[in-house]
Amino acid sequence: MKICLVYNPISGSGKGRADAEMLQEGLQGCGHEVHTIQSQLEPATEWLDPELSDAALLVVIGGDGAVRMVTGSASRCGVPMIQYPAGTENLFAKHFGMKASIDSIRKAIDHWNVISCDMATVNQQRFLLMASVGFDADVVNDLASNRSSSISHLSYLAPILRQAIHWRAPRLDVFVDGDQVLAGGRGLLVVANSPAYARHLDPARQAVMNDGLLDIAFMPAKTALGVLQWAARLKMMGERLNRHMQYFRGTSIRVRMEPASMYQVDGDPPMQPEPVSSLQISIEPGILDVLAPS
Repeated sequence: MKICLVYNPISGSGKGRADAEMLQEGLQGCGHEVHTIQSQLEPATEWLDPELSDAALLVVIGGDGAVRMVTGSASRCGVPMIQYPAGTENLFAKHFGMKASIDSIRKAIDHWNVISCDMATVNQQRFLLMASVGFDADVVNDLASNRSSSISHLSYLAPILRQAIHWRAPRLDVFVDGDQVLAGGRGLLVVANSPAYARHLDPARQAVMNDGLLDIAFMPAKTALGVLQWAARLKMMGERLNRHMQYFRGTSIRVRMEPASMYQVDGDPPMQPEPVSSLQISIEPGILDVLAPS
């Protein structure tokens, strides 16, 4: 079996190459043909699609950003993928129970349980987990603009403090499948394909990655204090939370923001990190094959 290993060199405090070498040796010992590839800034169509043309499996060594980077290639080439988690949150891996273990990868290959999952697009850019507008998006973009190397949870502290001082929520108009469900609401908006969210806050807990729907969670909050209150609710209230937020499902979502605002995708800035006045989000059912752990 030909297996492609893609690693992010700055994930996991720069351990990506060492992890890739360890996995390559272990999988070759099982008789597999293994190609190791370092992720690049150029479009994956140039450096990954050719490698996947005759591959049977893609293993991604890195965090959620690395996963999102390669999902387009995996989908186009029809190659199942699995993550060897080496990032900060690793939400995709946590959702499926994927482990940073060569034994876990071997067992998944032996059992070969492939699940077809949905993906989504926001302003023509694909995402796998969620997109959002609000305080979290501003923090993500702040961190990215000041990032120079690998990050940890502590790296978010300074951006959170900077944003908290002056942050004010934008006004949002939200349309789901053509119907307006929110008019001028101020707060945080999460459009989710997966229930997983940073630090187990998980506002869209009913989201399912293969139901052909996006889950939309709106949490009213005008300032950073309101955001802090929502974080506490999300941590403490479990399944009782939904009566305190506005929650919708659909296949096509349009968002208008006033003023123009930043957004984030899967915990990263978009390809063009600049404020926008509208978002168009849609689901793409069943286009990504995922190799589930055994």
